[in-house]
Amino acid sequence: MGELVVADVFGPFDLVADRAHQLYVDGDPAGAVRACDQALPLVRAAGDLRTERFLCYSRGVSLRELGLYSEVVAQSQELLVLAGDDPLWRAKALALLAEASAVLGRTSTALDHVAEGLDLVDAGPGGYNRLSARMALAITLEALSLHEPAEEVFADLLDVREPHRDVVLEEACTLRAAWAANAALLGERAEAGRHHLAVAERALAMRRSAVGAGDAHAVVRSEVYLALALQELGDDDAAWALVGDPGVLEVLSPAGTDRLVALVVRGRALLVRGDAAAARSSLEEAERIGRASRRDVWRWTAVEALVDVDVAEHGDHPAVRRHREHVRALLRRLRRDSTGRAAELASRRRVRQLEDEREGVHRAALTDPLTGLGNRRALLDVLETAPDALGAVFVDVDHFKDVNDRFSHDAGDRVLVRVAEILSTACRSSELVVRYGGDEFVVLVVDDPSAAEIIARRVVDAVRQHDWQQVAPGLAVTVSVGVERGAPVASALASADAALYAAKRAGRDRIVVGAPEGAAGPARGAGEVPGPRGVRLPVPTAAPETAPRSDR
Repeated sequence: MGELVVADVFGPFDLVADRAHQLYVDGDPAGAVRACDQALPLVRAAGDLRTERFLCYSRGVSLRELGLYSEVVAQSQELLVLAGDDPLWRAKALALLAEASAVLGRTSTALDHVAEGLDLVDAGPGGYNRLSARMALAITLEALSLHEPAEEVFADLLDVREPHRDVVLEEACTLRAAWAANAALLGERAEAGRHHLAVAERALAMRRSAVGAGDAHAVVRSEVYLALALQELGDDDAAWALVGDPGVLEVLSPAGTDRLVALVVRGRALLVRGDAAAARSSLEEAERIGRASRRDVWRWTAVEALVDVDVAEHGDHPAVRRHREHVRALLRRLRRDSTGRAAELASRRRVRQLEDEREGVHRAALTDPLTGLGNRRALLDVLETAPDALGAVFVDVDHFKDVNDRFSHDAGDRVLVRVAEILSTACRSSELVVRYGGDEFVVLVVDDPSAAEIIARRVVDAVRQHDWQQVAPGLAVTVSVGVERGAPVASALASADAALYAAKRAGRDRIVVGAPEGAAGPARGAGEVPGPRGVRLPVPTAAPETAPRSDR
């Protein structure tokens, strides 16, 4: 006998995704990519979309770690397709795509992706995926040198005692380390010192968490960042005690930031110990990895330390000062660029907000506030672009005035809401359902006009079978329906309205299909009003919001 498994954010094949992700975390991104490639065919064959998403995301971040940004673009675009309507998965895919786009020189596109991702996360549901999406966007912000916005996201995440807080701590530590390195390169020692204190604090918290979890690799990674902070704060011996063992490098990702930091710390410590050759080797490896992975702040940190090695081996030279001035000028320009990017990101988010507000106003103008259906304006918009022939279903609640008089207007409102729900259930997404006026509803059938009669029968049967006692004891509700199964746009609504009028005269609680003979003219004494494309629009018996409801 099988066991019941509670469905959650993780798919039934989540263990294979865990294996791939653990390889990435343990510093083997190439192994993680291989594991994803091996698992994806199985997961796709099983139809496990949730695990497929996690595998594709793990593959994307692993490719990023390897510096294969063109492949990251392709992987993130595939993930966008898999995300579908899920806002948080879309945000994670956009974060990956934005970082790769920025590295490949498409900064404007990257900012668009980040702006959309941040908006999606702000509006998305809580839980693990929201935390993961926010962290992914924070990492992308850091890659764009938008340190302050990234820090705001991380600080907010660290304020919450999430089960995955240790992962947040590590990424937050990486961000603060890069921020500190940038300040140090610019000669802003006080600013760098402030950030290094934050790095030390987060690294110690990382180590406590890793020791508690028995995660030896995470302990090593935490000690790399602690060593960086200690070295920058003046305790080179303590830093060397943490990363001096060459075995430290063996457990770090070949192209990861933690390895870059360890190589820089080791190189500078080796120089202090008088081993210039070993220092140069360590720093040159760091410079190479930083250049290949586009982690510029660590590349320039390694280059700056290599200059110190040159001075130790060959003596000081005026070119050293000119080199450092040149690097600082370059970094100041990059800082100005990042300040401009931060302003541009804020501007783009504001534009998106205004567009959403405008869309919301437009949507509200097309929606009936009581039932949530479209209104007559929405109907007119569809008629403007409707094909040459369409089907129409005109629905009217029988004796609706009696419902208001006997059971109250609140009960009448609830009847209208229930009828609206029945109509929506009876129709496909391609069919437009509107509250036409008062107790009148219209369904436009565009794709298959002949289906109008089927919809009408579903509606009448559902209204008859509905338990109206839930609305008010003693309440019974029926509807009369007129149907046009396919007529020119200009006459379809008038024809369905004439059929509805015939259903009313025949005794109500029934369907009449097509305008009966002798009913080709206006069905109502109020007549018709002109509509788009020559459509004859029956005048509603009562306006939805202001006029009293009718009993036809």
